[in-house]
Amino acid sequence: MFKRAFFLLVFAALIMPSLAQTASREMKSIARPDITRMKDDEFLDLVERKAFEFFWYEANPETGLIKDRANNFGPDEYKIASTASVGFGLTAICIAEKRGWIKHEEAYNRVLKTLKFYKEKMQSESGFFYHFVHIDTGVALR
Repeated sequence: MFKRAFFLLVFAALIMPSLAQTASREMKSIARPDITRMKDDEFLDLVERKAFEFFWYEANPETGLIKDRANNFGPDEYKIASTASVGFGLTAICIAEKRGWIKHEEAYNRVLKTLKFYKEKMQSESGFFYHFVHIDTGVALR
């Protein structure tokens, strides 16, 4: 139970607004769930799933970079990714695969693509990766 609670605390600030709708490339809208009638475990499952969905659907599948934030109520053209989002996203992918939300091959391919992008193309300075970069190119935003 402690692991679950810790997971929620870490991701709650990022995804609580996403409980209403997820704006993404693949999912355009989701009906607003009635959380007032949910049991605690159902609510926790929903929050955990929505946390993963943010990191999965708000990523560029070619680079593996993940938006730093997104519009919760519709599509957006936000193109800023962050290293923090990518770090949380890689963790979320591992959890999602373990829970059966995505196939092992999907998780493996996304993680591998992301790590290869960081190794080969991500802009860095003196061995440090920039925090905010363009989601499609990895070029630092200054």
